[in-house]
Amino acid sequence: MSKLLFKPMDPWDHQSVPPLSKHLREQLNGTRKYHGNCAYEAVPVSEALRIIDSGPDVNTAYHFWTVVERLSKKLQGQQPAPMCGHHVIDFYIKLLHDHFALDRASFYEDRYNGLQQTEDKTPSQLLADMRQCEPHLHAMPPDKFAMDFVHKLHHKIVPNVKNRWDIIAVTDWYGRISDIAKDADIAWDNYRREQHRRHHARQHWRRAQQLLR
Repeated sequence: MSKLLFKPMDPWDHQSVPPLSKHLREQLNGTRKYHGNCAYEAVPVSEALRIIDSGPDVNTAYHFWTVVERLSKKLQGQQPAPMCGHHVIDFYIKLLHDHFALDRASFYEDRYNGLQQTEDKTPSQLLADMRQCEPHLHAMPPDKFAMDFVHKLHHKIVPNVKNRWDIIAVTDWYGRISDIAKDADIAWDNYRREQHRRHHARQHWRRAQQLLR
């Protein structure tokens, strides 16, 4: 049986956890052929430990003995069902998620605070970026999230969007945020069209001035 190797993870931080989680499960699934093509749920614990042991450095907190130790403590005094490899893999992934919880929250909070609609981004794209951060924001009230979206829009369309939605209570904005984004997309498209029209008008005027000289 060939040694299972992990893909390089540098830097080793919260962003490494999702691809590592996928990789772990793929590796575990790949060992089914060594056990009579058994179901994924039936792969033995020994395979999971071998996979984890071939990963991050043994001197880090992510080495397999940490999983075994903590999993054993978790199960003390319980009468668990027979454990299989996927239980160990899932628990290991949970440990990693828990370990990087603060780093992950800080990363998404900083990203959220820095989000703003730029010239190359539509309002809907801005909302999608904000949605990615939302699950990691600590106690973010829905009303504030909705107001933040409007305030983060390009300053040229904020008045237009606010004029349309100020007639509705802010407490209802979050439930209508997709509609607000659609209206903002229209306002943004109109603004860009007007900018394009003015640009061509200026070019036409300059050419006309040159011909008159």
